Amino acid sequence: MSDPGHGTTPDGTAADRPSAALRQTRPAHPLAEHPDRRDRNPSSLPAAAPPPFDGGQAPDNAPTEPMRHELLPAVLQVQAQAYAGLPVLEPIEFFANRQRLAPEGCQVVLDGGELAAYMISYPWDDGLPPALGGTLPALPLETAHWFIHDVAVRPSHHGKGLAGRLLRAAEASARRHGAHSLRLVSLAGANSYWQRQGFRPVQPRDEDGAQRLQAKLADYGEGACLMQRSVRA
Repeated sequence: MSDPGHGTTPDGTAADRPSAALRQTRPAHPLAEHPDRRDRNPSSLPAAAPPPFDGGQAPDNAPTEPMRHELLPAVLQVQAQAYAGLPVLEPIEFFANRQRLAPEGCQVVLDGGELAAYMISYPWDDGLPPALGGTLPALPLETAHWFIHDVAVRPSHHGKGLAGRLLRAAEASARRHGAHSLRLVSLAGANSYWQRQGFRPVQPRDEDGAQRLQAKLADYGEGACLMQRSVRA
């Protein structure tokens, strides 16, 4: 889910049954050993959302790089700081799952060895956003949409353009994979920010689709909105 002020990007609670869009998928790699369970976020409501997005230029000495497994405890710390007070925290199992399935879309920014920001993104062709905190057996081999599940910036690093740099990295991945749009779940209060970035609400085709989407968004909190924009050349 995405919340430029608190935390950002989209999805999930308990694991969903894979949809028809996942029938032809690549298998997950064997599970890597999880970090010490003491580092697991205790929240019962895992989530995903992009926090403090800012419009400044990211410093030249803060490039994005792939998220490594040993950084997951620090990812949980940044998530907790970015989404303080929000019931959308996702467990370490979620982050390990996405990092394993979509290493290219899971990026971080380090500052002097400290984790300053992270992003979870991956190919996704289901018409609904993925469930918050859920793990997946595989991801689509081909995709029309690149889903930005979570972008979070450590509060001490707000205003440095890190979220914008991660957003550009996600768009570059989407282009390489042939996706034609970026999608995310905007948390309440963040819609205007995402609209300034070119995102617009996704309009369901019919009443049934609208009800299913609202049921899925309920875990993100009141006012959450599924949004998308075209991938830019």
